[in-house]
Amino acid sequence: MESLLEHFITQSVAYSLIAVMLVAFLESLALVGLILPGTVMMAGSAR
Repeated sequence: MESLLEHFITQSVAYSLIAVMLVAFLESLALVGLILPGTVMMAGSAR
């Protein structure tokens, strides 16, 4: 599953932008932002 997501994010600019917007949205939610900071999610998606 991780390799599939990595493939979509690295092969398409549109999917990369959607992933960044999703991470930013999740970070803006108070509960998710407390449990998992956005920098961790960004670093995880940048691998």
